[in-house]
Amino acid sequence: MSAETAHVANWANWRDEVFGFTYEPAVFVYNARLVPSGDVPRTHIELADLLRRRIDFYRGRVGTFDIRLSGIGYLLAFSDARQTTAVYGRLLESMSRAETVVRCCTAETLQDVANGSLYIGYNMIGSYAYAAARGNSDLRVVVPRDYALILSRGALIPKTAPNMDVAKRFLDYLLSARGQKVARDSAFFFAENGQLPEGADGPEKLGESGIARAIRIGPALLAVQDEALRRRFIEDWSKSMIDAQGQRP
Repeated sequence: MSAETAHVANWANWRDEVFGFTYEPAVFVYNARLVPSGDVPRTHIELADLLRRRIDFYRGRVGTFDIRLSGIGYLLAFSDARQTTAVYGRLLESMSRAETVVRCCTAETLQDVANGSLYIGYNMIGSYAYAAARGNSDLRVVVPRDYALILSRGALIPKTAPNMDVAKRFLDYLLSARGQKVARDSAFFFAENGQLPEGADGPEKLGESGIARAIRIGPALLAVQDEALRRRFIEDWSKSMIDAQGQRP
């Protein structure tokens, strides 16, 4: 324990051994050249309704994680389902009907949205999405206003670390005000305390908005990875998202 680790939020601190040092929302991304301003979804239910209402326009033009291949995609989908099963079920059905394209990772989906082969990306990692938007004026990032899942990258010091003092100083730097500012400005962009990065569409201060749903670092993450639970969830997701697409005329 140090002065820096003592300030880490409870949800990002596991037994004073693992500390979350980033604050990254799962976001929507869209291509502003292709998505009309009146279509831009700002909640999960708005996205579900958009895909129902304009299914012909968005069929095959929405992308998300393939949770069979992506651990992060699985974690986000599982966390979505725990927020509100009614909304999640409706969104899953709408995405299936719209023949959503599934990809292994955020980078592939972002590339497809940027080049126009997809119009909207769902559950993209906020830091990657915002970095891509800074380099492409067609890309826009939306932090959903009903709830936003929050991921954090964790840091720990192994008991077998060969230079414990240096490791402790580096960890303290990551968690310090200076380290957090450097990380936010150069790589991760979002913060629990402070305004959204310039150009991101969402509540002015995400941490104070009441919509943040942090994925807690701790034993619950291990429970999510339970083999039987994971298999059942992925099977159900596959039936809804993948298999159902092939059954429609």
